[in-house]
Amino acid sequence: MGRHRFGNAITRPDNLRILAGPCPHVAMVQGNQVADEAEAKQRRARAGQCRSRSTRARNTRARQPGEYRTTGFQHLAPILDRARHLMTSPIYVAIDTPDLTRAQELAQRVRNHVGGIKLGLEFFCANGHHGIHEMAKVGLPIFLDLKLHDIPNTVAKAVQALHVLEPAILTVHAAGGRAMLEDAKAAAGANTKVVAVTVLTSLDASDLNETGVQRGAAAQVERLADLAQDAGLDGIVCSGEEVGAIRKRWNDGFLVVPGVRPAGGRKGDQKRAVTPRAAIDAGASIIVIGRPISQAADPDMAAREIEATL
Repeated sequence: MGRHRFGNAITRPDNLRILAGPCPHVAMVQGNQVADEAEAKQRRARAGQCRSRSTRARNTRARQPGEYRTTGFQHLAPILDRARHLMTSPIYVAIDTPDLTRAQELAQRVRNHVGGIKLGLEFFCANGHHGIHEMAKVGLPIFLDLKLHDIPNTVAKAVQALHVLEPAILTVHAAGGRAMLEDAKAAAGANTKVVAVTVLTSLDASDLNETGVQRGAAAQVERLADLAQDAGLDGIVCSGEEVGAIRKRWNDGFLVVPGVRPAGGRKGDQKRAVTPRAAIDAGASIIVIGRPISQAADPDMAAREIEATL
């Protein structure tokens, strides 16, 4: 550290000003320095004690779940086990019903075998914010699939109105254009991923042609995926048939694949469906499964069986 001399005085960076040469103040300054050093040692000693306590605390938290049974923290074991499961399960169950009680019952039955729940227009129009708050009590991340599509200002204000719900994932339509996508992302909460729906899994090339889109589904998905990425969104929604190509173009994108069907399962109104394993292998971040779980005689067992294939 440097010194600066001004006349007969020396100014130090710590704003300590000492007259040059013999001076009665020197002894006093030296005494103050000794006191400061002693105080600094005390602070370092206290800091060392804090670090020691912090280390012991970290070691306690790092114990395996089974060890909590002998340390008085056994009530934390289920919570930690559930947290580890949520980090690894890519399955979101689509709960498409206007009945709040049924939705809660279904979520409770499958909660140990899925990573989150998807709530769409049918549920939201019937139950609104209250329904989302109630479903959040299940303890699973919520994917709010509203597919917002309107002028930029309207979509931005709609997204802002959803802040209090804190959804983990929120959908908008990629066809809304760059400005709408940018405004939607800017208006979203910090903990909400905004993903753009590209081409619905219920559409194929002939359906697109009727709407004026001459290119096939794959080409349209790629074009809209590029637009969503350029607009700063977190990812897109596409079918399992396109997710592999999109993963190559958007390595860190959050790619959602709905319309997933177990091998041999009925496709229903899904025209571009793949199996859960195929979607994950191709690069899906999460997969959305609805009727194969929600309409099964035993939803919990259906979720288990699908999870086992992954």
